[in-house]
Amino acid sequence: MIDGLFKYFSTDTEKLDWFVNRQLLLTPPYYFNDPWDFAVRFEPLSDVELKEECPFSLTLNAKEFGEFRNYMTGTEFRADESRNYQKEIGKLVGVVSLTEKPMDRLLWAHYAESHRGFLAEFRHDEEDLANGRRIRSGPFGVAAKVSYPKPPAQPPSCKRDLSNIAEVLWTKHSEWEYEQEWRVVQSHVEATPGRARDGGQRSFLKFEPSHLLRVIFGLRICPTVERKLKEMLEQPEYKTVRIEKADLDPTTRELIPRKLTN
Repeated sequence: MIDGLFKYFSTDTEKLDWFVNRQLLLTPPYYFNDPWDFAVRFEPLSDVELKEECPFSLTLNAKEFGEFRNYMTGTEFRADESRNYQKEIGKLVGVVSLTEKPMDRLLWAHYAESHRGFLAEFRHDEEDLANGRRIRSGPFGVAAKVSYPKPPAQPPSCKRDLSNIAEVLWTKHSEWEYEQEWRVVQSHVEATPGRARDGGQRSFLKFEPSHLLRVIFGLRICPTVERKLKEMLEQPEYKTVRIEKADLDPTTRELIPRKLTN
């Protein structure tokens, strides 16, 4: 029975060290592998909104205002607005991406560095509903299920009053549906500040040993990663954590977890 949500890890030694120290990086959306993620596309400004937000436009004649409106509602301006929003919101919040799929071959290939990394399962409460969205509370905050509208439907545009911002930020293109993502969006203010090896400022969310339910080693796990994880999991506080390794079912050739001794 799956009673947690999962996060895939590559062989990145810095992220591994953070994990061993019970910390996850709170990632600004700008660094996602999908450049459209959090690049919010806003609804075009109405004439009334243009005049309210840009008072100087009141001095324009009809022709000048028409040209101004065309620019402010045009493709180029709205694309720049989306990119700027993605950068600016990343200064306020970060994301922890989780999944409900522990044995997905694409996720292992993409996010666990071709099966050389590992997978961690974190305890989450039973599923609930909030404003029509599926949620589960866990160690990093409330995780909400991402939706993937079927074509020809497109991810929604954001209303100018941000009244549907949650729907926008928890919606992705249908091509990402295989990930079955659950997303935690958390303020940097609520996180623990720290620095990366390059000296850059980072934000971290901490977890307790009791939050960690299971660690699954990749089919081709990197020896260094395996050694560090085993050193971590041999500590008394992790005695209840299940340790498994991904393997191929001899009949179906699908990925399955096999239990290892702790």
